[in-house]
Amino acid sequence: MVATGLSALRAPRLIVSKVLNHKDRSVTAIYDRHRYLEEMREGLQKWAVHLEELEPKHAKKVKRVIVKSGVQ
Repeated sequence: MVATGLSALRAPRLIVSKVLNHKDRSVTAIYDRHRYLEEMREGLQKWAVHLEELEPKHAKKVKRVIVKSGVQ
């Protein structure tokens, strides 16, 4: 659900894979040591806004989970 949702929100496939913690074993991945934290944060923030729009009464719970995970 998260992968489909992030893709629908136009998150790049690489960022979706990073959020899902999928391992890339390609040659490029060996040399690319960037952690993509800011990009993942942006994608997850868009996802949080989307969830808030779907169910406003659960908005505090969604924000609490995001803050608790260290992504702000």
